[in-house]
Amino acid sequence: MVVKRLAFSMIELIFAIVIVAVAVISLPILAATSTDTTVSSEEVEEALFKASVYAIQTTDKAFGSVTTTSMISAQTQSSGLSGYKFNQKYKVDVTQNGDIKEVNITIYDTNNNELVKLYTYKFNI
Repeated sequence: MVVKRLAFSMIELIFAIVIVAVAVISLPILAATSTDTTVSSEEVEEALFKASVYAIQTTDKAFGSVTTTSMISAQTQSSGLSGYKFNQKYKVDVTQNGDIKEVNITIYDTNNNELVKLYTYKFNI
């Protein structure tokens, strides 16, 4: 004799409840992770912009005056940069090879973690 079932069995119902519970529990975790990533990407984006500004300011000088600087707070630097969201520090390293100077601008966060490193060159022409 064949029994016709029109409804879910108890085991199917338990599986469905478990799957829905796992999905509901994981949503806040995923939302928190994506929020943290957005904040970090904003900080890196701002650091990259600052690095490009410092690269332009450094390479606009005469060849002889492009020199290495120690780590400086971007907020206390009198470079006209203001209105930024994050406190960051930067350092300019210059190495010379003949008539070419390699300029490395590194941006650090408040814990001295490297966020961005930008390389550019200054030529003595």
